[in-house]
Amino acid sequence: NVYSWNQNANVIYIDSPCGVGFSYGTNIPSDYETNDNITAVDNYMFLQGFFDVYSEFASNDFWITGESYAGVYIPTLAYQILTNGTDAQLASNLKRGGLMLGNPVTNCDSYDYAGKGSVLELDTSVNLFYWHGMVSRRNYDTWNSNGCNTASPPSLIECYRLYGVIRSGVGELDQPLLSAERSAQRSRVQPAASINPDMLYYSYCTGNGTLDFDVDTYPSCFTLDDQVSTYLNDPTVQAAINANPTNWTECTFKVAYRKLNMPITNYLEEFFTVAPGMNIHYYAGDIDIATVPFAQTQRCLATMNRPVVSEWRPYVLNKEVVGYIEEYDTYTFATIKGAGHEAPQYQPAAAYLMF
Repeated sequence: NVYSWNQNANVIYIDSPCGVGFSYGTNIPSDYETNDNITAVDNYMFLQGFFDVYSEFASNDFWITGESYAGVYIPTLAYQILTNGTDAQLASNLKRGGLMLGNPVTNCDSYDYAGKGSVLELDTSVNLFYWHGMVSRRNYDTWNSNGCNTASPPSLIECYRLYGVIRSGVGELDQPLLSAERSAQRSRVQPAASINPDMLYYSYCTGNGTLDFDVDTYPSCFTLDDQVSTYLNDPTVQAAINANPTNWTECTFKVAYRKLNMPITNYLEEFFTVAPGMNIHYYAGDIDIATVPFAQTQRCLATMNRPVVSEWRPYVLNKEVVGYIEEYDTYTFATIKGAGHEAPQYQPAAAYLMF
């Protein structure tokens, strides 16, 4: 993979929380009963152990990166390192490095991943749906005329009802580009309630990204999930990475996880004080419009009212605009054009440039 980030960095991949991927507990089921804080402590202890064993890396600049709910994992781990931990070297390394968060869950008063935010959270989604051509003008006007685009609408109940109407009209948006895949999809009808939101408005097809493979070899879309599962369940692969023989699955239901839902902006503002030179970089695929849309991330970050030091501008790859970036005094925010949730798998070349 010519766009692999480990060409420019030593990368540690952590299966977290305990019970995810190849990670496992020995005290069952209590090891799998966890939350944001426990996960941060577990990851901190792992890092201390890792750098004890591989001391040649112990003085390197250190970055914590991740996608999606790592928008919670990363700040809570960084907080553990910078304020609760005892490893001064690791804290110093992180201050020289930083945080990199992609399409991240970023809880704040106007957006809460658990659904406890204001109606502005829904308004962001409605606007994204409308401006992507998925909502009728009539329903969009009704939404706005009922004040659902404000923090305090006359009737919150009516806004929730209207959102249900709009969301039902949006429907399932798994829209592969190639005819062979469209034909296969017709036999796999699912009720809208069961659709994984990560699958909304996406395509793994070559026409929609920078993945490099031969269309003649893969006449349909590249089903990345199947490829990863096949690879990680290969006994020779498991032996090579020193994993216990395991039936690896993309999702597990053995972890009992409790989200604590503390506003992530609280952590960021703490970092601005205790680690003022630390890099903090938020980025987002701009066609993730259902899981963690870029506009919701921007809305939360804007609540901190940080001054802009470099205005919104495009960045370019091979003479084409592949995204936009804006720099604040304490963090940066960038988009990646044509990328969905977990942006690097859709646009690896643009994501590599950003990295």
